[in-house]
Amino acid sequence: MDVILLRCEIAEGKTAELREFLKGTRDREAEVLDLLGREGMYTESLFVEEVNGTDYLLWYMEAEDVDRVIEVYEAATDDVVSESDGLFGEALVGGLEGAVNEPELLMHAVGPGRPSGTTRR
Repeated sequence: MDVILLRCEIAEGKTAELREFLKGTRDREAEVLDLLGREGMYTESLFVEEVNGTDYLLWYMEAEDVDRVIEVYEAATDDVVSESDGLFGEALVGGLEGAVNEPELLMHAVGPGRPSGTTRR
């Protein structure tokens, strides 16, 4: 299993647009779950962090194989993929490839009673 955390700088003025788009994906749960299944993604979480006046997107992924996730995502023609790809390309400094860092994973544990599915906030 692959577990990664990316930190991407958000271009000035684009945080609200990212929030609005990602909030809207909650109404497209079937589409998102279908994509996650094809990718082999177990968990995908996105957070906004503000550091010294700069916003960053923290992107946590847990998948069987992150290379497969990337391959499926890049080949996908789903509306949610084309929309997110365009937005991330505009909103993230350096686009999806512009991750500021990928921290070293020291430990990852999953409890035996972990529920599956999506969490809504």
